[in-house]
Amino acid sequence: MLDIVEMRRGGLIVFILLLFGMFNLTFTVLPENTVATTLFVGGGGPSNYTDIRSAVRNATDGDTVYVFSGTYVEQIFIDSTISMIGEDRNTTIIDVVAYDSIIFVDADWVNISGFTIRGKVNPNSTEEFINGIEMENHRNCSFTDTFFETEGNGIQLINSTGNTIMHNTFYNNSYGILFSHSYNSVIAENNFTSNKGNSIHLAYSRDNVIALNNFSSNEEDDIHLFSSSSITVYHNNLNSTLGSWDDGFNYWDSDYPSGGNHWKDYSDLDEKSGPFQDQPGSDGFGDMPVGLIGGSSKDRYPFMNATFAPSPPSPPRRLIGIDGDEMVLLSWDRPLFDGFSPITNYGIYRSTAPGQETFLTQIGNVLNYTDWNLVNGQAYYYRVTAINAVGESVGSNEISLIPFTKAGPPLNLTAQAGIEQITLTWSAPVNDGGRPVDGYVIYRENSTGGETSLVIVGNVLTRTDIGLIGGHTYFYKVAAVTLAGWGEYSTEVSATALAPPNVPPTCEITYPLPDIIVEGIVTITGTASDTDGNVQIVEIKINETAWMPATGTVSWVYEWNTTELPDENYTISARCFDGEDYSGILGLIVTVYNPPPAPEEVDDSYWLWMAFAMTILVVVLLLAALIFARRTGKKGESDDHSEEPQEEL
Repeated sequence: MLDIVEMRRGGLIVFILLLFGMFNLTFTVLPENTVATTLFVGGGGPSNYTDIRSAVRNATDGDTVYVFSGTYVEQIFIDSTISMIGEDRNTTIIDVVAYDSIIFVDADWVNISGFTIRGKVNPNSTEEFINGIEMENHRNCSFTDTFFETEGNGIQLINSTGNTIMHNTFYNNSYGILFSHSYNSVIAENNFTSNKGNSIHLAYSRDNVIALNNFSSNEEDDIHLFSSSSITVYHNNLNSTLGSWDDGFNYWDSDYPSGGNHWKDYSDLDEKSGPFQDQPGSDGFGDMPVGLIGGSSKDRYPFMNATFAPSPPSPPRRLIGIDGDEMVLLSWDRPLFDGFSPITNYGIYRSTAPGQETFLTQIGNVLNYTDWNLVNGQAYYYRVTAINAVGESVGSNEISLIPFTKAGPPLNLTAQAGIEQITLTWSAPVNDGGRPVDGYVIYRENSTGGETSLVIVGNVLTRTDIGLIGGHTYFYKVAAVTLAGWGEYSTEVSATALAPPNVPPTCEITYPLPDIIVEGIVTITGTASDTDGNVQIVEIKINETAWMPATGTVSWVYEWNTTELPDENYTISARCFDGEDYSGILGLIVTVYNPPPAPEEVDDSYWLWMAFAMTILVVVLLLAALIFARRTGKKGESDDHSEEPQEEL
């Protein structure tokens, strides 16, 4: 038997499981919420959009499109969960001649506020009218603080649920608001003036609230309820006791003493008081009810004036429950209307016979309650009320629940390892606790006995846990899920996920290119990469030499000195290593050609000086020879004269 903390957690998770249909979740871990951003339109900012449509198209869930004042001639399609906010509804204007709806909403949780929306039908359109805002098959949207003037319906909702329409003005439309097959929505504090058709028209709808709206000078019914039920209409200022229609059974007041509506032409007396208006003394309500045209609905407490005080809230909606082992879990939706006083508490009422619930406890402003220590097999009946500062609502719908025991442990749990995944298989528990097994809760953790990661699957007997870390060991337990909660854990199993085979790295030479001529110091460059790891080293080989390391990995270089190499072809090879595998060998052929050295250049001035010097030397020698020859000749003549005979005396 699980302890109380586990039982509480089990009940809550099972309730969420059943309420939202999450049996088909996988092991995928959900991402954290992304940070919402604001996209600006107009206003002159440097990155602002110039039109609303572009900003909306680029917005994602959770974003806000803020529109500065201006007139925008465009139709807008919203298909993500965003807020579209105008700077000022009087000056932020969407005005268009259109073929169909001006704003079409195709997403849940959309907020639109702060605009004037005007539209006329394009003369070439086959449509007879256009809508300001149109939405179909969506929920939980809010349309507030906007002025509507169109040749069609201000707001049209079809098959939509849980929406809010407040603080708007509907002027000169065909219908102000049109609901068809729409539920659990609030229409409050709006103004309807000079509309050509019904200001509020609900068809085939139910469980909506219409409160605190003002109507004046509309051509047809202020409020028209056609084939609709459980609509609550109160605290509205209505034109005429003949100006609204209701052919179903709906509530035109919120009971005594909250009261009904103010009818401008109501003229009966206020001399009585009390829930049946049969006690002496005035209470602000007319003594005669207002009967609605079209059916039997009545406003039992028409206001004598248009001043409305806060009231008790409307009842909580859609009370549901899950029965567990000696416990039940209750959950409900907030009231459609809080009576203009914040809800502070909820009252829980219980009995063991239908229609006889008595007060059990009062809780805070929360939307669920777990009732413990019950008797398995005993039927219990519940209602819930909402409480604000004014008072307590009437009770919600009644439900009955019978607690049951939980299922036993699943059997034969096994874990089969695969590449980055583990496949679990098991058998159904022998004891299902008297309720069918709806699914299984799977726990996973990194150590034995500490399983905390919750995964909910459907009523299957196998599941593959994907996206695991290869080489890491995981531990698992499984428990069956029934309407009684989740049962006992299976035995624990473990397996180690296999790592995927290594992908070798790749290497590329970017310079030199194949078949080119290189010389001198050649800088070989390249790149390397590894898709499932990191490159640890790059190596280069020239011809059949040893592998030599390059500098760098992702981007690498190698300096190759070719100056002492013969002129011939060389093969450059490259490879890289990721710590486990080498890449393929990449090779290319280049030609080394180192030209012979050029002859030394001779200094011509040297030879000129040498020639000049030789010339001087030759001239000097010639002059010396000439002088010597002349001197030798004169001496000879002198000798010849001395040898001549003298004349005899």
